[in-house]
Amino acid sequence: MRYLRFGLLGSAWLLTACATPVNPGTHAAEAAPDAGQVTGPLHVTLLGDYVGKHLRIEIDEAVVVDERLTFPPAGAEHRYTVAFGPARSAPVRVEIEGCGGPWAGDVQLEPAASAHILIQGCDVQALAPD
Repeated sequence: MRYLRFGLLGSAWLLTACATPVNPGTHAAEAAPDAGQVTGPLHVTLLGDYVGKHLRIEIDEAVVVDERLTFPPAGAEHRYTVAFGPARSAPVRVEIEGCGGPWAGDVQLEPAASAHILIQGCDVQALAPD
């Protein structure tokens, strides 16, 4: 019975959400990506000697990492999906425990490729996707 009530409420919510425009000032033609533009998941991978330090990484004003990282399992990496969309440049801010101040820069994001943030001590570099 619980699932039936959720199903009816969920269906009503979904229909309401579909009928409500997200931004009435934006037309569908304006919101649609360019037909020749490639879109997809945008990823960032961490490289360097960041393990054991508390990191706070913001990409495009969204917090991607805010924790002390440990070694990933063999064959794994610290890779984060930032967004979904076309290739673009995004602002990055990195705070590392024990370092003077935050590093700020830009990273080039591309669909189906991973940009890299290289951390060496307190030095940070944003590297373009492979």
